[in-house]
Formats: sequence, C-alpha cells, structure tokens
Amino acid sequence: SLSVLRSRYVPPDAELIAPENVLPHHALTSTGRAKPIEFLGELQIRSRQQPDKLHGVSLRSMGISSPPPSVGDVMEFEHLTEMDLAGNLLCSWVDVVRILRCFP
Repeated sequence: SLSVLRSRYVPPDAELIAPENVLPHHALTSTGRAKPIEFLGELQIRSRQQPDKLHGVSLRSMGISSPPPSVGDVMEFEHLTEMDLAGNLLCSWVDVVRILRCFP
C-alpha cells in the first residue's frame, strides 16, 4: 500500500504526465482523424494532493491484498487520519489492522 500511496500522491517536482498540457495519446474523431488529448490543470491538481498536506487518502479499488512486507519510511504519511481501502482484495480484518498499524 505504500507504493500505491506514493504513485497516487506524487511530489510537485515529479515528472509531468502531460508536458505542455497534452497527453501522449490521441482520440479518434467521428471522421477518423486523430486529435491530441489535453490535460489541463495538472500542476493545480498536484498542489492540492501533496502527501504532507493531506489528512485522508483514497486507495479505493487499487488491488491492495495485503499489508506491505516492511514498513520502511512512512514518516511522510504519519499525519494521515483517514484511509479509504474500500473495493480492495483484503480478505481479513487482521490485514486491514496490519495496514493501519503501519501508519502511526
């Protein structure tokens, strides 16, 4: 779950997904022409999703099936008070408690 957290909540200086506001994909129009897909506001979204500013995170339907093998460095997430784990592959409450214990 730590790797999932880090992939969803990236630092503001991480590589942009859409440099110059254009994704590296195209959509086909009804006439069959390829149109670039624009992604506006990436920096604004990142500014609101910084791990050090969040109190709760959503890991809904992210395929989490067990606690992390080692806790490692969770200091960047120690201030979290809410974690949404709905829709994951957790089959026991013991696993849920183990995940929550990783975060002080």
